[in-house]
Amino acid sequence: MSAANLSKAVGNSSLRAWSNRHARLMEIMYSAFVPVLVALRPLARFIPSKILKPVIKPAEKLIKGTMFDCHMCGNCILSSTGMSCPMNCPKNLRNGPCGGVREGGYCEVTPSMPCVWVKAWEGAQQMRHGDRITLLQPPLDQSLSGRSSWIAVMQADHSTGRGEDTSKTTLTRSKVQKSDRSFSPLQAKLNAGEFTITSEFNPPDTPDADHIRSEAEQLLKLCSSVNITDGAGANTHISSTSVAALLSQAGHDPVMQVSCRDRNRIAIQADVLGASALGIKNILCLTGDGIKSQDKTQAKPVFDLDCTSLLEMLTHMREQGEFLSGRKLDKKPEFFLGATSNPCAIDPHIEVGRIEKKIRAGAQFIQTQYCFDMDAFKDFFTRFQDQGLHEQCHYLVGVGPLSTARAAEWMRHNIAGIKIPDEVITRLKSAKDEAQEGIDICVELIQQLREIKGVAGVHIMALQQPEKVKRIIEQAKLN
Repeated sequence: MSAANLSKAVGNSSLRAWSNRHARLMEIMYSAFVPVLVALRPLARFIPSKILKPVIKPAEKLIKGTMFDCHMCGNCILSSTGMSCPMNCPKNLRNGPCGGVREGGYCEVTPSMPCVWVKAWEGAQQMRHGDRITLLQPPLDQSLSGRSSWIAVMQADHSTGRGEDTSKTTLTRSKVQKSDRSFSPLQAKLNAGEFTITSEFNPPDTPDADHIRSEAEQLLKLCSSVNITDGAGANTHISSTSVAALLSQAGHDPVMQVSCRDRNRIAIQADVLGASALGIKNILCLTGDGIKSQDKTQAKPVFDLDCTSLLEMLTHMREQGEFLSGRKLDKKPEFFLGATSNPCAIDPHIEVGRIEKKIRAGAQFIQTQYCFDMDAFKDFFTRFQDQGLHEQCHYLVGVGPLSTARAAEWMRHNIAGIKIPDEVITRLKSAKDEAQEGIDICVELIQQLREIKGVAGVHIMALQQPEKVKRIIEQAKLN
């Protein structure tokens, strides 16, 4: 980056932060400005666009670019995002933040940058209509890129997007996502109120179907279901769909992960419809890890959707029997839809709002990132219960064994979104057998979680260590 461009970027970042800190002032100014644009509608009807655009669009780009680092996406929702432009999020999240928020509220992908969506929620707290941040936002309409939102308001032309005023046009869903009907054994067990165990399965890098099944079945003998990871950590592995199909055809009930990082909405709809045809019922929706510093740093991230808009799209396919475009399906697919949560690392107020949006978008079960901080979890979950959200979805808490204090320190410093308290690391350091102590800590967390109303089960993550999963289950008396 040239010195001039660097200076401009720093300047824009500073003004963007100022605008966010003064979101209420920006809201007042915007509220005064919109009626002016509306008043100009009669005039705009008689002025050709070829005359309006050269005048209005550069002015909008200059002002909004300076104040908000606006990208002129044509889908402006600034007044619904705390005056923090979501286009500055490296993952293009429209319903953020993601689960990878770092310590202090910094971005997973660009650690030196404050998370755009954490700032959005903070800005929304100042605003009179700050509750608009809880609205479900659709994915970007790419055909509107470069469009002037000001001209769209003047011409009353927000028909192809939800526009800046989303308060009346945003799709809302029934709050209660739990259902008596069960599409899968996993859903039936959760609906029955049984404390449920699931686990993470990172498939081996092989096309050998027998080997894959053999590895997965070590966990499936212990758990109700396993999650097949989808390019975990932005590394290349065998597809989640293919492994889920192998397990489904062998009589198991896997959870297929779908990440928004690598595929657009066309490919994802094709994949999940194919998964349904192969007998796969459980789908966990993820935004996905950032690509930076992983397996293929030269790859281009897609992020056409985020987790929330993916959930909304799949719910639409299941309930309405049609693609996102409105084209009808011959038969409705049967999905049990899940999402992720990070209750220990993200501000609990923000996390409750984030998960509530996912539930309204269609999430029926939630699986969390590792939870090592019980105090932080209880703070979050009390707020979650106060909103009645534990009655609207099945909440499974992520747990796992820490092998050593050194490994724990590496995790909390290198894996975005993981919070491990100092006392846990101190306990590991002082143990004679750190590996066993890590299992003991995990078991103690599970025992505490079983006592909390609304916790439906645990999701055990122990990378390629099925023997540890077995020891945890036996020691916690879960079997």
